[in-house]
Amino acid sequence: MDFRQIFRTSKKDERITELEAQVKTLEIDALNMEMTLASKDQRITDIVKLHEQDVARYIGINKKLSQESTERFETITELRKQLATSYEVETSQAEVIAQQKTVIQANAERIRELEANAAEHEVASQRYIKDIAELQGECLAIASENSDLIMFVRKCATGANIRADKPGGAKLVTDARALLKQYDSPVEVKEQ
Repeated sequence: MDFRQIFRTSKKDERITELEAQVKTLEIDALNMEMTLASKDQRITDIVKLHEQDVARYIGINKKLSQESTERFETITELRKQLATSYEVETSQAEVIAQQKTVIQANAERIRELEANAAEHEVASQRYIKDIAELQGECLAIASENSDLIMFVRKCATGANIRADKPGGAKLVTDARALLKQYDSPVEVKEQ
């Protein structure tokens, strides 16, 4: 071998070494990115579960409050009817007046209590609606944070700028596709 061939071989070896170092760096970056994505996915899953539980609880509370409010308004209507009936009986029977006066006062107090409770339940219901809206905003913010990571993984899955004929490059493309498949799959929500 002459000097030129030795020089060329040496340059090729250096270039191969450089490329191998780049492949190792890319593999390390891909591994770090996979761990970051897995961590973000877990965080999203945890937040979604938490928010789903909160939303379900708020909906249940709201439904219960609405039902109680309806029952209280029905009770108020019924108590008002009883008041009217009691008043008629009172005017026609002088002996019953003393007994009915106590019942009427108690019913009036109960109506005031029920009306106050209905107003409190309305305020609580509005607070739960506001909390649900805030939770939805938090979910959207987290999804926005992860969009850059997902775009990078999608780019890796297409094989752009990655040598798929190398074991590390092929593995990176395969892993990126597996992550995308997992990410794009619909998440099953368990009802409570």
